[in-house]
Amino acid sequence: MFGCSLKTVFCIGRGCVGCTDFINAAHSLLNSMRVTGLYFRTASSRVNDVCTSTTVTKELPKKWNVGRIYSAVVMVFLWLNAARMFSVFDRADKFGVVLLLKLSSIPAAALSTLLQTASFVACQTGNLDRVFRDARLQKPDAASCRRLAVTLTTVSWVLVATDFVFVLLTFIDEERLIFISTPIGVHVFASGALLVATKTLCALLMIVTNHILYFAYSVNYTLKS
Repeated sequence: MFGCSLKTVFCIGRGCVGCTDFINAAHSLLNSMRVTGLYFRTASSRVNDVCTSTTVTKELPKKWNVGRIYSAVVMVFLWLNAARMFSVFDRADKFGVVLLLKLSSIPAAALSTLLQTASFVACQTGNLDRVFRDARLQKPDAASCRRLAVTLTTVSWVLVATDFVFVLLTFIDEERLIFISTPIGVHVFASGALLVATKTLCALLMIVTNHILYFAYSVNYTLKS
């Protein structure tokens, strides 16, 4: 999922005075990834220190911790949401903005689900944490990585905030944007509180989907920079 071909200069095979790992340098990004279960830490594991060529034990949370359970729940909802998006079309569809939105919603939901699933597997096996910890950065590189992580975190959260504008539009223009709650409202008639609750839940899933896309690619870009 995440690129490991890092261009940053690492302190492999020499003194590690003042160096830090990617987890500390990009903590703003990683903390934001926790919001949608895109990153969590597993049981204690032995991690190779690339700076000293020694093996140390990192005490991490227990295997069945809150982060892992939360990530698993999010993953299940995302798979259900991805399957749900295939029902957005109906016989009344005509070429236009709404149809293009429907077409784009399917690959977006599928890609987000695959990214979150890949991240879950990488976190569960400890491979993602190992990649982050093996990326040892010297002071100048760590400072640059930290600035980039903060910048991408800010931009990603701004994009997430703009998604709320679209969510508001779905409640204003219910007739054309009812597809967000598919199949409710599209193939299954609903009204009143049930429709509002369904649209709210589906809107939240859309925001989670976009959040995963923004932050998955942000951390990938930070690793490769």
